Amino acid sequence: MVNFVEGEDDTETKSSISTWNADLPENVIVRLNSDASFLRSSGSSSPGRPRQSPGRHLIPEAYAVPYVQCTWDFFLSHKQSNAQDAVSNLRVAISERMPSCSFWLDIEQDPTVNGMCHGVSNSKNFLLFLTTGVTESKFCQMEMRWAIEADKNVILVAETDERHGKPDYAELIAKCPEDLKELFEDHVIIPWYRDPELRSVCISKILKKCVFEIDGERSSVGAKLQRPLMFRHDDTSSVASDETSIQVIDSSFVFFTSIWGIALPGASTFVQRWAISVTFLVLACGALCFSRFFHQTGPTWLDSWTLLQNVTAHPVVFILLQVVLSVLRSDLILDLLEHHIDCNKSEAVGLRFRTRLLCALVWILTFLVSAATWWGYIPGFLHPGYIGALGNELPDHRFFFAIAHTFAYAFVLPIMYGSGLSSVMMMLLIQELCFMAFTTNLQRLNNDIKTLGLNEAVANTSALRVEEGDLAKFKIGFVKTWRLQKQIQRKIAIPYMLFWILQLCALPWSLISLAKGFEADFADPRVERLHQYDHLLVRLLSSMIASPWFGVPTWIFALYPWLPLYHHWRFHNLTKQLIFAKPQVEVAFRSFLSGFELYFSGYAIHATPAMLLVYFPFLLINTLGNVAEKVRLLRAY
Repeated sequence: MVNFVEGEDDTETKSSISTWNADLPENVIVRLNSDASFLRSSGSSSPGRPRQSPGRHLIPEAYAVPYVQCTWDFFLSHKQSNAQDAVSNLRVAISERMPSCSFWLDIEQDPTVNGMCHGVSNSKNFLLFLTTGVTESKFCQMEMRWAIEADKNVILVAETDERHGKPDYAELIAKCPEDLKELFEDHVIIPWYRDPELRSVCISKILKKCVFEIDGERSSVGAKLQRPLMFRHDDTSSVASDETSIQVIDSSFVFFTSIWGIALPGASTFVQRWAISVTFLVLACGALCFSRFFHQTGPTWLDSWTLLQNVTAHPVVFILLQVVLSVLRSDLILDLLEHHIDCNKSEAVGLRFRTRLLCALVWILTFLVSAATWWGYIPGFLHPGYIGALGNELPDHRFFFAIAHTFAYAFVLPIMYGSGLSSVMMMLLIQELCFMAFTTNLQRLNNDIKTLGLNEAVANTSALRVEEGDLAKFKIGFVKTWRLQKQIQRKIAIPYMLFWILQLCALPWSLISLAKGFEADFADPRVERLHQYDHLLVRLLSSMIASPWFGVPTWIFALYPWLPLYHHWRFHNLTKQLIFAKPQVEVAFRSFLSGFELYFSGYAIHATPAMLLVYFPFLLINTLGNVAEKVRLLRAY
């Protein structure tokens, strides 16, 4: 509830009603303009609108009502002074097409504030009829806020006759409170004509936008998430078809991930079943690795520290993969692709080309790491002391121990490597999509940016004509994209928090290792095993270069959160080159952007340049500690 007191200062009332989400940067939080003077008994009130008595008043909050429980099909919101007749005609026209439709209209229902709130909450569709001054009407503002609060299907219909209040869209948006401008950003405006033939087309468009279609769209979200992710680029239709869409993920990467049991959106039933099987195999492999703590002898054993690294890597890679897949399969990515990215074919092709290059690199890395694993581990398990145990004097369980571990290291560990590298690639892809969404928002400033492309518009030295209404639409779209990116980053931050906690836990060991220096340690018992079993030397070298916690793959993974800094620099470099015809609009544009940082931020992970100086030493010390240990052994060898 929001309290209004007769005679209170308007500025206090404005600041008490609502603010944008607290996720916004502090210096760009916008206090929403909501004048409470309409509740006072003095002043002119429109016929049929509630006249309040002096004193304290409460504005109720709207609430979401399930579709099947709604009382009315349409809530008709309008400014009575210039739209009463048009709305009555609109109602008749809809009723002629669908006689069973019911309507909430203030002249027929309870016109009090509580009655209007109840009407919005219990209507399936909120139809706002746009005429001059409608966004300045305090009652219409209340109704629009209630529609947003109750998550109603909003339909915008605009008058086209200047004699009856045809609105100027830019003026409507400019005079609209900040918290309501999203209605104009998210919905297409349907023109209302009095000519019978044109009016029939208008009614058809309204009915297509009504809740009957929207419910079908919402119920099909799950089905959309089961299809391959697609770019929508058809400018002539609000809903792009499969024929007018471009697949986001290149087929080479789809094939690569399917090999390792990763079911991307749109994966076949076979791949989905294979992914379930791989999940159990990876978990079983982790259990097998852990079991080696209870068998610390023989040609397979090197040391507990290396084994501990491998064992702890299993759950982290598993959690990382599940988190990244949950993002790709969520409605967050669907929302990003359908409502925030306007991608032309060349941009999509460029992204797919970069994906193919990275995929080729990941294939090579996966093969190299897998080959090192095979060479460093499998010969030990195929040693006669294990594989020859069955039927001899040696315990029979060694044979089964060797077979199980050989299978795990030959087939399952490469799957884990491929899964981990695939997760990093998927995170890179998600970051690229977020950057494309931010650049798409710039198209709202001027049609030239959309027609020519951002790079061409930046290269063009002519000034862009950007009106205040265009800037308002850009701000709304930018904030929505920014919030969406933060939601995605908070999900991805979960495995990173686990990663850095474990890095912190490894720090004491690394400091002790560095204190011992890099000189040969002939007293280390592992030196004798290295002389006895050659394959252990390969394992030692691979654990120094490709360790899951201190090797090259670790650095690739650890530095990913700082990648958005590049996109941040690139985005702001592009915007700095834009030239505006109106200096005041340019000042407002740059002032708005100055409050936003596009760096990775989620929970305790804040990938700013300053924080890199905090995280980097931890990783560097742990890496040097691992290298120091391996160098001491190699020198003694």
